[in-house]
Amino acid sequence: MNKLHLTILIGLLASGCSKSTGGEAQHVAPKQEEHAAHADEKAGEHQHEHGEEEGSDLDKPVEELFSARCEHQRPTFECDECRYEVGVVKAPKALFDEGLLERHVVGARALESAVELTGEIGFDEKRIAHLSSQVEGVIRKVHVGLGQRVEKGQPLIEIHSVAFGEAEGEYRAAQANLRLAEREHARQSGLRDEGITSEKEYLRAAQELEAAKIRLDTAAGKLVRLGLPASELDAVREGRREASLVLRAPASGVVLALHAVAGEIARPEESLATVGDLSRLWLWADLYENDLARVAESQARGNLSASVTVKAFPGREFAGVVD
Repeated sequence: MNKLHLTILIGLLASGCSKSTGGEAQHVAPKQEEHAAHADEKAGEHQHEHGEEEGSDLDKPVEELFSARCEHQRPTFECDECRYEVGVVKAPKALFDEGLLERHVVGARALESAVELTGEIGFDEKRIAHLSSQVEGVIRKVHVGLGQRVEKGQPLIEIHSVAFGEAEGEYRAAQANLRLAEREHARQSGLRDEGITSEKEYLRAAQELEAAKIRLDTAAGKLVRLGLPASELDAVREGRREASLVLRAPASGVVLALHAVAGEIARPEESLATVGDLSRLWLWADLYENDLARVAESQARGNLSASVTVKAFPGREFAGVVD
């Protein structure tokens, strides 16, 4: 609009000059020449701008950019005043020393976009243990409380069981029979060496010894299956242990559920306690159908990472992997 006004103004001045003297006409001519020169200058600037649109320094190959020299007779990328022309910046060494910047090798990789989903936090079922007694008995003592942190092997519930006491008795009897079988085998071996006993008697003693070992192993295995640690078998053999079953934490974690009170009956089909390792949790996310193909394709290329935020910890992000 300004250019239109300027043109009209010059036209009016030229019309007025036709009625004036020659000196006044000569006064207008320089203005017309100035306008023409200004128009040529504008045209040159427009042509220059159009030339820049066709291509810039950043469109050139990297080798050409780094081999170019600036007006200061230095490689352009090394010049503090001209390096920006080839897209180069200079970062102080202190930024790297303080960890604000990091060095990485330039490379091509696929760009990935985030998918925001809602979900529900849940336990890792592989890290949850439901404990129950293998035999019926009476709960004598509960050593822990709900929500308590426990370590692997820590006693949780003590149960007095008649069946467990009988299993302990069978183990001690098998241990006694083994000692007798060992002595008889040793006696028959000595008599055979002296030629006093027959080979048949010696073989019978050897057979009784092997049978006694099998009965002892069977009795020990029964106690272990009922919940007795193998390290306590010696205490059972020596009679230093009561006929009680102790449920222990199978792994370190937190008591998530507890259904045991002293004096109650404990049955094999009932869960008495639940212990879980909360160091790793699951997030069940609601994935929409239109995002399924994109997520499946990204997961097929390798482990697909995820970032989780929860209202309980505002401002914090928890890293995870899509399973």
